[in-house]
Amino acid sequence: MLKHSFVKRILLIAFLLLVVLFFLKLIPFWFLFVPALLYLVAIAVGSYFIQLNYFLVSFNKSTKQEKKIALTFDDGPITEKTLHLLDLLKAEDVKATFFLIGKNIRGNENVVRRIVEDGHLVGSHSYSHTNAFPLFSKEKIMNDIAKGNEAIERVTGRNVLWFRPPFGVTNPNIAKAVTELKLQSIGWSIRSYDTVINDEQKLLSRLEKTKAGDIILLHDWGAKTLAVLPSFVSKYKALGFEFVGIDELM
Repeated sequence: MLKHSFVKRILLIAFLLLVVLFFLKLIPFWFLFVPALLYLVAIAVGSYFIQLNYFLVSFNKSTKQEKKIALTFDDGPITEKTLHLLDLLKAEDVKATFFLIGKNIRGNENVVRRIVEDGHLVGSHSYSHTNAFPLFSKEKIMNDIAKGNEAIERVTGRNVLWFRPPFGVTNPNIAKAVTELKLQSIGWSIRSYDTVINDEQKLLSRLEKTKAGDIILLHDWGAKTLAVLPSFVSKYKALGFEFVGIDELM
């Protein structure tokens, strides 16, 4: 995958070449804006698609040739919703990974303990998960993530190893913060859109695109998540797949 630093160097070289061509009167003035436009497009695309590893290298899918897949759930804990989800996972005898929002933990400590007691993995999804998170300075991002990690570790007694950026958005400041905190960024290869799809069959159809090694993005509060998971899990178990924590895919 192309990296931000490489693209920046290439476009800078392209700009300098265009400047020379402009002064030689071989191209019109507006050509000089092309590298800048391409740079902005690269930033926008690279920020939004975590799978591109443009700013930050994330673990998005296993390359192992094993019939294992990982269910991951963002935005919890959300009291009753997360508890119902845990009941379902226990009934289906599958393991998952939960990326928790630090501020949601207060008052839900028992839910977090149950996640761990049931054998699931826990990662951080920041403390605030505010819409402004991608706009924070590196220092503010580090403080926010660290605060979230502390909230998780205080309840679980385990160090946080994994981080999923809010909204899956990455940029240079987020990349530096995650790297300095020595966390592994976790993305996904299957985005369920379970927070916006209200039709159970459509949601199930998206999930059924899953292949070996995929990491599936879901949410504790997805409108139809609980309704479709039993069918999805049963079908994939019948096909010989195993549902595991992300650590078993790495």
